[in-house]
Amino acid sequence: MTTSSANFLSPTHPDVAVMNVLKFSSQHQITNESIILEALAGNDTASAWSLRNKVSLNSGNYSAAARSLSGLRSSRADDIRNLLIEHGATCADILRGLAGVDGPQWREYRNHCLDERQGLEGIGKSLIGLSNPWAWTLRSKLIDGHIDQHGAIISLAGLDDQRSWELRNKLIVSGTDLNALALSTSGLFVDKAIEFRYALLEAGAKPEYIAHSLIMDDSPKAWGLRAALVSMGAAPGGIAIGLAQIFSEESFRMRSKLISQGAEITAVLLGINGDYLSGGLLSGLKAG
Repeated sequence: MTTSSANFLSPTHPDVAVMNVLKFSSQHQITNESIILEALAGNDTASAWSLRNKVSLNSGNYSAAARSLSGLRSSRADDIRNLLIEHGATCADILRGLAGVDGPQWREYRNHCLDERQGLEGIGKSLIGLSNPWAWTLRSKLIDGHIDQHGAIISLAGLDDQRSWELRNKLIVSGTDLNALALSTSGLFVDKAIEFRYALLEAGAKPEYIAHSLIMDDSPKAWGLRAALVSMGAAPGGIAIGLAQIFSEESFRMRSKLISQGAEITAVLLGINGDYLSGGLLSGLKAG
């Protein structure tokens, strides 16, 4: 099936996601609110906002607060973003929470960060889920100008249109940033995407990045690829994030096993809610 940008940017079962984030945090004695907060990106439920509002702006933890707003296109989220800016949040902080967010104010903000050469590593990834002409113009500028080529390639995540596939095919032929190219297939559940991931493996992409791209995919083909990636030694963090929005008993057994193998707690939590936006794509996959 083909995913839309709107579905790709939000958890498919948001209340279940929050419940499982809290349950898993309790079971593994995770008390760091920032880690829990980062696992809420794209989640617009009342329970998510309740947790989000517990973080004090005075703590200076702007990055975690901003990341939790990824994928949220609402005046409520914009109010928090503006408040963070007033309190001194940097371009790097705010851009982490702009994935999938469009509009005059945030287009201008991205241009400001680009002009000031601030937070450049986050500009490309902030275009995730955006396929309008403005987004493509900026995406092309970042790739062709080698400004944030890595992030701009990743921003193709969730896009299943002809233009996106033409760019992916061009990049795999040239061998350009294969790990970013793997992440660019996140949120795509079509057979074409599975075939492309196998081609990326053959071309030299790291297994953990392929594993990460399997977020939300509970299909037999996806599980078959996961098993192959585990046998190839994919880093636990990539496998963990790639389990996002999969709530079966098997998936939770795998999460616990991954922790015992050294997966970061952050990655495991991000792989519950579906926070591919901040966990893997915005803050960078920690492959170990």
